[in-house]
Amino acid sequence: MGTFELYCLVMKIWYNNGMATIKQRRAVMKMVENGGNASKAMREVGYSPNTAVNPDKLTRTKGFREVADELGLTDNFILSALHEDIDYKQYRREPELRLAAKIKGMLSDKIDITSDGKPLVIPQALFDRYTE
Repeated sequence: MGTFELYCLVMKIWYNNGMATIKQRRAVMKMVENGGNASKAMREVGYSPNTAVNPDKLTRTKGFREVADELGLTDNFILSALHEDIDYKQYRREPELRLAAKIKGMLSDKIDITSDGKPLVIPQALFDRYTE
């Protein structure tokens, strides 16, 4: 085994002490460098364009959370800072409250409602209730 192969093996073992892969670690570091753009970071470290279109494929992994925790972005830190910000502002707190709800999984950016291309049938009683 050559020096380079040994170095690669050592780095792989060191990086994989936890759950995070080398690619996940590199993506997080790129996100730190570019101001948080996960899709861009994913493309730069070698994720396929199809995968990079959906950053949740990275950001919802245990490995991503592990690296974020190592960098000090723990759940406790984020929620404490958000709590302070909400307490500090007496009015116009909607953005912070939306972010808190999103972090806690109470709010989603998108809602996908589909009927497989068929017309959506709304019962007349329900329609009448909300259109009066």
